[in-house]
Amino acid sequence: MNILGRPFAPWVTKQIETRQQSLGYVDYDANDLLYQNNKTPWIRLASSVDITAVEGNDGVLEQFEKMGVPRNAMIGGKAAKNFILQGGAVGVDDNGNIITYQGLNTTDEFYKGAYGWGETTERGFVPLPGILDANLIYQSNGALAKATINMKCFSRNQLALMDALYMRPGYNCLLEFGWSSWLHNETKKVTTFNQFQSPALEHLLLKDQTAEGTNPSNFEIPFLIQQERIKTYGNYEGVFGKITNFNWTFNPDGSYSCQTILTGMGGVIESLKINGASYTKEEMKNLKAYKKLEATVDDVTSLDEADDYSDKKVMDDLRSITELTNKLVKIKESYKKVGAMGSLKGNTNPKFMTKSLEGFADPQDNFKKKKLTIKNALIGIANITSDKEDASNPQLFLSFGYFLALIQNEFLIYNEKGDPYFTFDMDFNNLPEDDNYILNLPGQFSANPNICWTPYTGLPIFEDQKTGLTVALNTFFNTTPRVEFDMGETAMGKAFEKINKDFLVDSGESQFLGRLAYVYLNYDYIIDCIEKTDRNKDDNSMALLPFLKSILSGICKSRGGLNSIAIHEDINTNTIKFIEEVPQNWKNEIPPKSEADRFCKINTFGVKNKVEGSIVRKIELNGTISSDFANMITIGAQSNGNKVNENSVAFSKFNKGLIDRTFKEKFTDKDEVTSTVPPDKKELDTLKSIWNDQMNKQPYTDANGAISLWNQLFNDGKWNIGNVTTIQNSNITFVSLLQGRLASNNQITSPSFLPFKLSLDIDGISGIKLYQKFNVDDNVLPPSYEPDSVDLQISSADHTVSSTDWITKITTQSVPRSKETVETEVQSLTGQKQSTVATNQENVPTVPDGTVTITSGFPLGDIYYPQVTPKTQIYIHHTAGGQNIEREIGFWNEGTEHISTHYIANNSGLAEQLYVDEYWANHLGVKGATFKKLGLNYINLNKKSLGIELSSYGGLDVVEGGYKTIWGQILPESSVARPVNDKGEVITYKGYAYYEKYSNAQIASLKSVVQGWMSKYNIPFIYDYDVLFNPSSLSKKALKGEKGVYTHNSVRLGKQDVSPQKDLIAMLKSIATGSSSTTTFAYKSANASVSFSPQYPQVGQTVVCTIVYSESPYPITTESGEAEVRLVGSASNSVDVAKSKARLRAQGKITDKLG
Repeated sequence: MNILGRPFAPWVTKQIETRQQSLGYVDYDANDLLYQNNKTPWIRLASSVDITAVEGNDGVLEQFEKMGVPRNAMIGGKAAKNFILQGGAVGVDDNGNIITYQGLNTTDEFYKGAYGWGETTERGFVPLPGILDANLIYQSNGALAKATINMKCFSRNQLALMDALYMRPGYNCLLEFGWSSWLHNETKKVTTFNQFQSPALEHLLLKDQTAEGTNPSNFEIPFLIQQERIKTYGNYEGVFGKITNFNWTFNPDGSYSCQTILTGMGGVIESLKINGASYTKEEMKNLKAYKKLEATVDDVTSLDEADDYSDKKVMDDLRSITELTNKLVKIKESYKKVGAMGSLKGNTNPKFMTKSLEGFADPQDNFKKKKLTIKNALIGIANITSDKEDASNPQLFLSFGYFLALIQNEFLIYNEKGDPYFTFDMDFNNLPEDDNYILNLPGQFSANPNICWTPYTGLPIFEDQKTGLTVALNTFFNTTPRVEFDMGETAMGKAFEKINKDFLVDSGESQFLGRLAYVYLNYDYIIDCIEKTDRNKDDNSMALLPFLKSILSGICKSRGGLNSIAIHEDINTNTIKFIEEVPQNWKNEIPPKSEADRFCKINTFGVKNKVEGSIVRKIELNGTISSDFANMITIGAQSNGNKVNENSVAFSKFNKGLIDRTFKEKFTDKDEVTSTVPPDKKELDTLKSIWNDQMNKQPYTDANGAISLWNQLFNDGKWNIGNVTTIQNSNITFVSLLQGRLASNNQITSPSFLPFKLSLDIDGISGIKLYQKFNVDDNVLPPSYEPDSVDLQISSADHTVSSTDWITKITTQSVPRSKETVETEVQSLTGQKQSTVATNQENVPTVPDGTVTITSGFPLGDIYYPQVTPKTQIYIHHTAGGQNIEREIGFWNEGTEHISTHYIANNSGLAEQLYVDEYWANHLGVKGATFKKLGLNYINLNKKSLGIELSSYGGLDVVEGGYKTIWGQILPESSVARPVNDKGEVITYKGYAYYEKYSNAQIASLKSVVQGWMSKYNIPFIYDYDVLFNPSSLSKKALKGEKGVYTHNSVRLGKQDVSPQKDLIAMLKSIATGSSSTTTFAYKSANASVSFSPQYPQVGQTVVCTIVYSESPYPITTESGEAEVRLVGSASNSVDVAKSKARLRAQGKITDKLG
């Protein structure tokens, strides 16, 4: 999570208070005396290096043998286990018991003796090698910049071993240190640390790290370190890092001073690259020739005129391709193939698509390989017009959560088991509840859809500071006849409406945050960032970190420049975090999901007898402002700093009550000098002007009248560069003023920090993290700050440790004290006042994981609603795809719109039942506007109907050699049929003269299913060609929900399923209740007495359905049907499925007998 401003962990706060109370002589006893006088630090360094034999006998092991060191003293993990630096050198045996080296090495063994350790032939009985001290410095982004460790050794053999284990760049070491004794948080008794053992050390040296199910060491060791921090209340610290540099020096006394530098994974991330794409031989040949030509000219642009390389852009585009590019292209093609794209205008809504990542190493489950499914991963919008070069169609958007999951799964560094070296700190298993937030003010929106899209809410309702009355922006602006200031709903907003609830954070926590995972990135923008990121000239690889920074920078700019999303490293979890550095606003003073319910308060100096002392060794306090803040002074040093050119609210509030008698107020507009308009109204006037004259301006008029810039972009889909640039630039000023107004009204935290910094040197303690907050007493704060008015936010926590002391240096950034906020009312997008930002969605049932189709057991996703509804209609469709039923279901599984039908029948006659008839899905897609146009009340026909798909490509084009499908396949003439009219005459139907033929077996399966439904639900069928196939009108009977059998054509003009083919029409006429003699009997549920035995069957049992049917003039008839209860999803669902099958079989027997 990236929640900022949380308190220290409770055990850290409690330890600080325990130490302060001890120094303040609270209940002072012998424990306090022992603690204050006897505690000493310890420090240890251990290596992860195994030394192995290599072919050629020229490896490190063989070099030691040449020096006279026995092979069995070095091979494998022997060296690392016997040469642990802790004071001097110690070792551990295979059972984890400590080995100490004492006395003289009289036997000349390698690992023996406090003197002569490492053999005695060179310099005699030299002392043990050892570790002297360590200094840990962290970068501002939380990464371990470096841990500098100083060591000492006294012979060439000792140096050789120290070099192999502790001075080889690229290999890992475990650095640990802590206090030898401390005061227990609860008992206040002195507790002693076992300095020679720790879970992290045991894992590093003694665990089989390749065993199945073992968490990777780069994740397990930081986890074990954190557990030990908690266990010791912060009196232990550890770092698992990679050697990045070293040096050693020979001293005049024959000893060696050695130094090694460790860094965390930050260095790895900065160097991580995404590979360039693989090229064909021809492409590689052209690229090499082109590169050679480039080297011979001074001006690369002159290559455009070269005869052999006139298309410079083709070569540049080819070089810009990476493996990520190729992956994104495949993703886009998969979306287009499913055909889920829609347009902002028209009958087809854009649809979201679910995507799955196979073999995803789940960090929440020991990196077990799983199938990760991400809902609402993609959405595509067709028919966007743009003058942007190479703009694609449709415009595809990827959720940021899916995008990161894709990178983590395929484009990081992995170990031999395929586990990533680090992960992104995002809950990919539950993105709707992920805790990575960005600032999202009411009315803040993404102005550049060529970069990204985020849901937006209505504008805030401000409270007039003088009258106490609320002022809605759109009400205020209503005085202007030209346009109301009402953002309103847009087609873009409606297209993304489904994920509003996921992006907008629940108003019970905060009104002003959105989820980063549900920022939707434009596919073209991702490709642009790939092309613009610098490449390695040798292998064409692309650095990952600059690429991700470009993506985030674009998001921030598109949303008005208000957000500031930085990439940070968390060495405690080996994860990469995305931190919103603008202050977050929470409903309560303590942010959600904090471990503690209060902030720690540190006593800066002095002793308050019987209350507390101070653990602070040194205080550094200075007042200064950043260069960015300095630029605001001329505007901010006045009572109202919210201006069109600068948002200096924080500084103006800081200077409240101060007046410069030479220049009482600074202005950014000459007209302001003579203005008598109150400041609050001036702000609203400015916002109104930006909206009317820039963002909502009307640059042209068409047949429909004036079209505003806002509507062009977000309703009409006209994304021309000039329009986008205008509204994006205006949005920067607009959102900045909006933020300033909210800050002035104390509705959000001031967006800037206070101009002083405090750093404290305290007794060493671990567990203090970046961006956590704490308080200090009022002994040292500047007099201009009231007591308890300032929070101190951690910007770094560095450690210096030696054999005599451990000091933690805390550096802070000062921020205004967090306070409980009052919920801000905002305008709804339809003009009505609303009190919350989040939207509440209907709680609909979902399909359980592991559900499969009834007939063949194909996997089923959440593509229908397991909710029983009455059925009155039957609809016949075709798939517009091939004959592979499992593949068609797979496409449906990738969607998130619950689109499916109860059955699919292919041309071999297989009728696949997906789920029981009683459930429903979205298979019709009829808009409310369709009902309104025909003067009908809206009905959700999906709930009332049953659906069956016929596998068929639909309309075909005539090409040389056959008939071409919409997907490019060529069909033979034997697979083709001609559509006919109601008289049986061949016609062109909805633009196509040829259709893929519905086979006889397929039509027979359709007949069986439809007749079964007609009997089961007492649905009549009066055959009418116009109702089923009219190409230019819809069926009011169908739209009114009247009982009957219909096709998709009956309710959707834009559909061509099913096509009127002779054999299909003949079958439909044969089952029509109004004309066919073969269907004089129709089964009616009301005349049937149904019972089941057993009533509550178990999985594996057979359930028998008995029906006693009584209807005049037919004789009373009793028939039975049976079915086995097979596990299909949940146990209750399995029983429902079996009973449904048994009942259908009994009904079929009755229909056969009486019909």
